[in-house]
Amino acid sequence: MRKKNKKKRIESLTKELEAISFTPITDTTNFYPFSNERGLEDPIESLAKITPQSFSKGTLRIAILIGQSSFCSILPELSRHCDLIIFNDLNPFLIQHVRLLLSQLQIAISPENFEERYFALRGNLFNDFKEDEVTPDLNMRKKTLGIFHFLHNPRRFAICQKAAQTMNFAFCHANLFSPADQKIFFDTLGKRKCRVTFFNATNLYEWDAKTPLAHIKNHEEWQPEHRLEKIFSSMNPCITMGSLRLNSGESCALKAMLFFSVASYFSANEINTQKYLKKQIAAAPWDPKPPIVHDYKRRRPIPLPTGSHAPISLRIRNGQ
Repeated sequence: MRKKNKKKRIESLTKELEAISFTPITDTTNFYPFSNERGLEDPIESLAKITPQSFSKGTLRIAILIGQSSFCSILPELSRHCDLIIFNDLNPFLIQHVRLLLSQLQIAISPENFEERYFALRGNLFNDFKEDEVTPDLNMRKKTLGIFHFLHNPRRFAICQKAAQTMNFAFCHANLFSPADQKIFFDTLGKRKCRVTFFNATNLYEWDAKTPLAHIKNHEEWQPEHRLEKIFSSMNPCITMGSLRLNSGESCALKAMLFFSVASYFSANEINTQKYLKKQIAAAPWDPKPPIVHDYKRRRPIPLPTGSHAPISLRIRNGQ
């Protein structure tokens, strides 16, 4: 693909994505400027080792990030797998914060300069929130990611900055749980010969229910609505990064993990959900029936096969 033609296609796609209308959220108190996830170092290492998918000439490789504010640290490794990164989230404050992080990463002259610039500007976003409604903890991310954090040292900062300066980005507020928004979003990609190579689903699985997992009080309240399945059916097979609620007692209850099939993603989430319910709601009746995964070719639930009741580790470095 010629660079000029590629650039024009990306610019046109970006404009169309950013023009997608959205329904403003009424509850803006759930604002996490930095991901409440841990374990991102494992996906970063894996993305550095995985061979990028190959496609026919002229294909635009797309990464879709839902609410991922730790993106600055994953850019160098993710850039191997995509031509365009789409940041999508219903919360306009989160998208604005992503824009702030990206802009300062692109122009800061050092890790220290980034922090100076960031802390001087972030108040414009946080002023609309009470102190207990926002968790602006940049230092927490630095501690949990260690050597992989984009501010760890000048060398890592320079590597992440170069990726931020050379990559292409788009910003969108499409509600992918809405059939109408979902159709517009993926039709926009489809008509431009795009292939999704990376999808950051965060903990969308927990929210794909009448009552979000973290808010339920008994097993009966957990009623998945299966909207997330339709999102996956709109994409080609791709690397998926999801977050499992492995330890609700920690400040970072969610752990980021990579999955290389839709089945493994849903299997791990469904198994983990049942474990979470059993642990958190000990007083409620416990149904010992095996969890269910979905056969996307047959479009109906099927029981998990014997021996697959444990989450699948997909860490490339361990050869599993």
